[in-house]
Amino acid sequence: MTFVGDSNSPALQKKTIAMETQPASQKKASLRIDRVTLLIDLHPADTEAALNHLISVKLNGGAEGIVPAGSKAKSGSMVAFHVKVPTSTSPLIWSIDNAATVQLKQGKGGKLQIRIEIFPLGLTTAGFEHLYDEIFCGAMVLHSSDILKARVSRIDLALDLHGVRLQDFAWHMPQRNVIRHYVSKRGLETIYLGSPKHGAACIYDKAAQQKLPASEAWTRLELRPKPNTPLWQLPDLANPFGALTPYDVATAFSVVNVGEICRKAALSHAQLLGIRSLVAMVPDVKAPGSPKSARQRFTDALAASVPKWWASADIWALWPNALATAMAGLFD
Repeated sequence: MTFVGDSNSPALQKKTIAMETQPASQKKASLRIDRVTLLIDLHPADTEAALNHLISVKLNGGAEGIVPAGSKAKSGSMVAFHVKVPTSTSPLIWSIDNAATVQLKQGKGGKLQIRIEIFPLGLTTAGFEHLYDEIFCGAMVLHSSDILKARVSRIDLALDLHGVRLQDFAWHMPQRNVIRHYVSKRGLETIYLGSPKHGAACIYDKAAQQKLPASEAWTRLELRPKPNTPLWQLPDLANPFGALTPYDVATAFSVVNVGEICRKAALSHAQLLGIRSLVAMVPDVKAPGSPKSARQRFTDALAASVPKWWASADIWALWPNALATAMAGLFD
């Protein structure tokens, strides 16, 4: 798969998709990359040269926006520095936030590696082009093939669902239970599915975070895949959103109890304790004359309650554009 590097190309324009069954103004999805971590393994014979070169870059690279690293980045690193990107060329103004962190450190097995962590500010067309041309291929003298062969140890994805209210659905991810949630006066604000140490899915009310009016519906899903594949294979990344499913539990629960209070309680239970926990509470007993138990009927209703706007394959169709926009020029 190839991408064009011209920042004016339609392939690099930010895209959204209108979700089916709703007007485009009500429900839209947009996908972006928030962070990428790259690992470049060094051959033992290159260690001393790499160390001397990175020290030189750190000491003499101020004009390129290279600044000393903080204590956290320095820990365990032989060399570490942060990189700023220009936000204005006339006059030249450097970004306040770091666009990347570069470290020379020991990886697993004792092998030395260059670790490059690129942050959101760098993942813009202009920002990444500066990092790529001036820092990676310029100051650090990395060939484009070196960067393309770098292993992607982590990538942070942010999917914005405009017009979707977090509080209306219960999200499920196989093999992962809800282990943390945050509730405010506005209601449920954040759900984590899985362990934070192992890339838990984070789903939260972005409208509440942005302090928008309660009438605004905006849900954000954040996933952190760890593909551990070369950068050049990133266009073929498997769809990580395919494992996530939202359920309209309140509607589905009407086959068990039509009462509004019971349906709202069922939704809250599923949101806070998980879909499996709720299903287990529904009696697996058949009523006289009924071919299915209450639990079986509820399970069927749950499967049918997945909203039509959740088509993960259509959402993942945004991935090539998100990748090309974030890393313009690298996939020409």
